[in-house]
Amino acid sequence: MKVLYLINNVNIGGATDVLIYFVQNSINDSKKIICKNNYLHDNHLQGIEIIQGSGKLVYDTFIDESYDLIHWFRAESSLLFEELCSEMKLRNKIIPIITSVCQYPREFKLRLTPNEIIYNQYIVFNDNHAYSCKLNNSIPSKRKKMIYLGIYYDQEQYAKIESTLFVKKDNSEIFFGRGSSLNKCPKDMIAWYNEINVPQKKFTIVGIGNNAVWLKKEILKYKLENNIQIIPHLDYEEWLKMVSGFDIFLYQIPSNAYSSVDGTMQAAMLYGKPIVYYGSEPPKALIVHGETGFIANCKSEFVHYATLLANDSDLRLRMGKKAKERMMTEFHWKVTIKNYQDLYQKIILSRPIKNKLACQYKFSYTTAQIIFFLRSNFVNLFPKHARKELKRWVLGFFKT
Repeated sequence: MKVLYLINNVNIGGATDVLIYFVQNSINDSKKIICKNNYLHDNHLQGIEIIQGSGKLVYDTFIDESYDLIHWFRAESSLLFEELCSEMKLRNKIIPIITSVCQYPREFKLRLTPNEIIYNQYIVFNDNHAYSCKLNNSIPSKRKKMIYLGIYYDQEQYAKIESTLFVKKDNSEIFFGRGSSLNKCPKDMIAWYNEINVPQKKFTIVGIGNNAVWLKKEILKYKLENNIQIIPHLDYEEWLKMVSGFDIFLYQIPSNAYSSVDGTMQAAMLYGKPIVYYGSEPPKALIVHGETGFIANCKSEFVHYATLLANDSDLRLRMGKKAKERMMTEFHWKVTIKNYQDLYQKIILSRPIKNKLACQYKFSYTTAQIIFFLRSNFVNLFPKHARKELKRWVLGFFKT
């Protein structure tokens, strides 16, 4: 089997990390990714060749090097895919393609384009929230799948995880931790942490760059500079080492933010750390409330559950064991890969076809496209001194 992997932007973290895991662990004769933009400026990544190019390059590579299938990772842009569709139309040939949707369509640029629906043999969603979104109802049901992204670990990491000792620890000092980018840190995150009733507590926030000005101000506001440390993005090995030192994983994100079946939470659970979660729907699928962690519906619940765990070492131990068990059975990376390999095989053995697209979706997409263009460019037609107020009005008028 020979699969060519595509992504529009190769970048730090997110969809790029997942794609790297796919290329490394799928049964595939190729170790090649083609992208439109490579922001890492590195042509080789963990033994994988990264090629920057156009849709024409993708088409020619597929034909000339006898690939069986294309796997498109859809994140924040579809430009490379649209170029590939233009080549297919020009040469009157349909290439078999499967797409993994890495984001919920919370804004226009994350919506699937008409071509992405028409020219895909299967569109796979990473969580039920995206799968069930009404904007994706126009995808033919027989071409629509949901496969959870399990957590990846190699044999060495597996040995470390298996050797993790669940030792009862006293409550004299509790280490809380979380991992996320700054945009997933709610403005009241530090205020919530401050109310957790534990005499000796520490909080490590991983994945935050040097631009966290407001976050640092909040830490100083509550005089927690000796209790909270901010650490930049870590590579996977370093991240797992950091997670292994946490007692409890706190994950509070804005309720309107999108996070799929979150990899940072999976890592914490894999290492036997109970979770206290508040936020949007998809990550909740990881947690069995009251068994592997807690799902809070408000601030008071979040603080209550965090305080409860911090003061009960038996509960932490029991939930941690259940969390690890859940990750190693229901969210194992091998299950994810097998489900995709089965789809690969199914596509390769069938003739690629074009899907019919409802006129309603075409109209809806075109309308949203026009609104997005106006919101992005309309104010630039006016003098600079008038843009700020005008932009505020335009964004309010075209708010969707």
